[in-house]
Amino acid sequence: MPPTSLCIVAPAMSVFCARARTVGVAKILGAMLVSCAVLGSLGGCEQIDARKRTRDGNRMFRESQFVDAAAQYQKALTVVDDPIIHYNLGLSYSKIFKPGYEGPVLLGTQGESVCSDIPGVKMVQAGACVKLGDRHYAECGAAKSGPIEKQIAELGEQIKSEADDAKKKALQEQLKDKQSDLTRYICPSSFKCVEGAFCSLSSPELADLAAQHLQAWIKAQPSDEEIKRQQVDALRDLAEAKQSGNLSQISTAQKRVDDLATKDQTRKLMTKRWSESEQFRKAIDYWEGLLQDRPNDPEIMGNLAGITLTAGDWRKSIEWYNKVAEVTKDPSSKVAEYTFIGNIAWSKLNSRLLVGAEAVELADRAIGALQRASELQPENRALISSQVSIFNFRSTVHGASWAAAIDRASAEDLKKLKSVLDDKAKNAQGQAPGAPPAPAPPTPPTSPSPAATGSAAPKSGG
Repeated sequence: MPPTSLCIVAPAMSVFCARARTVGVAKILGAMLVSCAVLGSLGGCEQIDARKRTRDGNRMFRESQFVDAAAQYQKALTVVDDPIIHYNLGLSYSKIFKPGYEGPVLLGTQGESVCSDIPGVKMVQAGACVKLGDRHYAECGAAKSGPIEKQIAELGEQIKSEADDAKKKALQEQLKDKQSDLTRYICPSSFKCVEGAFCSLSSPELADLAAQHLQAWIKAQPSDEEIKRQQVDALRDLAEAKQSGNLSQISTAQKRVDDLATKDQTRKLMTKRWSESEQFRKAIDYWEGLLQDRPNDPEIMGNLAGITLTAGDWRKSIEWYNKVAEVTKDPSSKVAEYTFIGNIAWSKLNSRLLVGAEAVELADRAIGALQRASELQPENRALISSQVSIFNFRSTVHGASWAAAIDRASAEDLKKLKSVLDDKAKNAQGQAPGAPPAPAPPTPPTSPSPAATGSAAPKSGG
């Protein structure tokens, strides 16, 4: 994810730190405030207050007080519409976000300033472990812990009276589970369980707020084409610095390379938050919008392939990977995209998630992709092994039929071809005819990595 030190890439893609930009303000703040009071310069006072809130927000972010940081940035933005503040605010909402959490994310108790500073909050009745200066709330409450305590007591009595060792062991396991559940609703000694009204946002709402402000920062950055041109220069400078061995130059050049990657990393963070809150349509719409400006961009289409796969639409995902392969000129990269289609099929067919016609369709698409890859790399043994697996899976789906027999025969032919290539590889390595075969190719992954981030497919195969 983008750097959490709050040093932000400014519109000219040179690094500015929100704190560094206000160094001069800190020295004259007192005098300026007095001037405002005397002269009644309301606009100037608001500007100073906004910058102070930005500095306070930066400090709170570094101290992991993300809710309070977000509130400070929100107030600052009412006066100063600065892309850096948008970026920091987007990061804050991203930190508050809870992946996979379906309940309301508690932000503060009723009446606290964060409840009025953060937009769109809803008031909910809840019980939470509260500590001064710490908003990492955990659920608590007598209404939830009471029934569990009663169940624990009952299990304790059953264990005492149970003579059968096996049954007693099962009861003891249940007791451990209940005791674990109880800890969720009892606060640590330094916290206090507060039951009442809390302001809150849902995880999807937090993901949207994060994306909204991160996109405001992205719009202020140079075009992707300009950044790519700068990246070429930055990578060249880094290579020259490494050749010189000058550690200071290496550090400066590496920082420049990292800064230029921030725009791309920010997009991936937005995509990750949308995917984690199952707002796949928003992620797809965003990347398809980028594709309109950069048609046939393999990186954008790779991201769309990953997002649609995460969303469970394997057909659309395979279509995107095929499109990436079509526009990619490098043969090895084409093989990598086709191989990933095979990996997707292997994963789903191996887990028996698909049956009948749907499983046959997936196997057909995978075999077609792997065959296209084999045309480019006919002696790639990993591709042949993948085809053997898919043919065998498809034969199982076909059941007792001529189609199944043909699939099994095709798999056997491919095994023989792989055996020939194995012998050829051993001869090339100077191994004796009876020597053990060369290491087998890696098993296709059971969980393709784009499902986690919606990013482009990792390169595999040939």
